[in-house]
Amino acid sequence: MKKMLLSAALVMAAFTANAQVEVGYLNGEEHGIEFTSSKEGKTAIEAGHVFCTTEHLSVVGLYADSYVKPGMKPGTVSVNGTELTIPERVVQGNTNGVGNSAATNDFASSIGKSMFQITSSADGYVYAIISASGNKNYVVYEDGENGGLRVPYVFAMENTNDVAGAPAMFAYDLNAIDGATFNEDLGEGLVVTYLNDDFAITQASQMAGAESTSTTGNGVIKFHVFADVPYQVFATGSKITLGAVVFDTTGDATITTSNGNTLLQGSGDTGIAGVEVKEEVDANAPVYNIAGQRVSKDAKGLVIVNGKKYLRK
Repeated sequence: MKKMLLSAALVMAAFTANAQVEVGYLNGEEHGIEFTSSKEGKTAIEAGHVFCTTEHLSVVGLYADSYVKPGMKPGTVSVNGTELTIPERVVQGNTNGVGNSAATNDFASSIGKSMFQITSSADGYVYAIISASGNKNYVVYEDGENGGLRVPYVFAMENTNDVAGAPAMFAYDLNAIDGATFNEDLGEGLVVTYLNDDFAITQASQMAGAESTSTTGNGVIKFHVFADVPYQVFATGSKITLGAVVFDTTGDATITTSNGNTLLQGSGDTGIAGVEVKEEVDANAPVYNIAGQRVSKDAKGLVIVNGKKYLRK
């Protein structure tokens, strides 16, 4: 597969004193994409085109496709308090992925469709910063071309199109699946339902109500990666719009927006240390689980309050 490397944006920044993350941007202008929407036209790009690299990551368009360069949703995104300089025009393919929220693992049906392949040279975590929609089903495969299956991920997006009755943000953690169906009470009247044991999900908007709602906003998909293993990221029945990729080795990044939403509260899936055993903390502070989801104030287990980890029994 011929891979064509054009100029790739690379930013490596120490966002905190204790953790270093890498950030790479997908800039539609730099890759010769001419049109901002498919209504205007599309630009054909060959398979294996490299859209972005960092020290550890490579992001390619896995299959030949036609691309457009839409913008992200209103507002900015920050990692560990540092605002990302996401390009005005990012990258989106044209050919819908195949499948739906109730489908079993079936990568073969999406071969040749629009998807990004992300490969890391080190074990760690990838955070895909996307222009998200509440009525899309996002999937992540581990080496799908060679029989790999869907893998769990953490997803969060904010709603910035002011749909009446829609919550300010959707978030769920597919790492929490245990069996065919799993229900989680997020508090404030929201109950999240995960479907199937293959990490297929209902649309984010349907988790807060029975109807699919076209909510839009910037979002993040976080998943664990192993060195030199390719991961395919796409939307079934639609396309994914990718603006940036973030990589760290700890899974501790905090993702926030200028609209006042915390998409992920830094916690990490591994390497949890220095846990304090306490029954009570600041009664007015918001409480998060280790996936970065806000939970009720009386939630048990490992929780995050004011950036610190506590074990509630």
